[in-house]
Amino acid sequence: MKAFAQTPIAEPGTEYQYLNAGYIILGRIAELAAGEPYDALIRARFIDALGLTSTYLDGYGTGPDALAGYDLTCGAGNGSDCLGKPSTPTATRPSPQWTGAWSAGGMVSSARDQAVWIRALVAGDVLDAAHKQVMQTLTPLSSAYYSGAYGKAGLTPVQLGEGAGLATWAVPGVGTCLGHAGSIPGSNGVAAYCPDAQLSIVILNDIDPAGTAPGYPGLVDLAPAALAALKG
Repeated sequence: MKAFAQTPIAEPGTEYQYLNAGYIILGRIAELAAGEPYDALIRARFIDALGLTSTYLDGYGTGPDALAGYDLTCGAGNGSDCLGKPSTPTATRPSPQWTGAWSAGGMVSSARDQAVWIRALVAGDVLDAAHKQVMQTLTPLSSAYYSGAYGKAGLTPVQLGEGAGLATWAVPGVGTCLGHAGSIPGSNGVAAYCPDAQLSIVILNDIDPAGTAPGYPGLVDLAPAALAALKG
């Protein structure tokens, strides 16, 4: 936090840059405002309220079906693992727990739970109308931001921008969808809800990184096949 305070990227309100550290700061703000730990806060207000039985903050719960993520290149070539500890290079290795991600995506969840969550977030009453508007108001971004995984999976941005936590995509045959995609060493995923089709789309992968990793093309190929199956 000290480094961020001393070295601003730009004057506040003049530029936008996605940064996970911002979500960690928001998590701490939520704790201070609510007067309770972040994990207890999100469990009471969101996880339990929506019946998400397979979702918990990493390091603050357990699940019998939790899968280990695998990183194909972490530390490759320098004899270290994802945390910089000495390690013998292997084709795949379990990624360590990333409890440090905390409110910046350090969650364990199933595809089913994420489908319920993204629908509730976009179309339900998790947020009031004013906050939904803020979440869906896009900040312009360059086309390069969308030239990677989204384009390969056929997800075309409706506008080159991102809202407060949500991006907007056009999915062929489905329409406009709102959601969020991200990765952490060992896993990649995207969750989106498409209001016109009343459809939740969740794709998860436990092999990292995205792009040229051997496991990633399979994830990209899966998206059209899964969509075709859902459409019948």
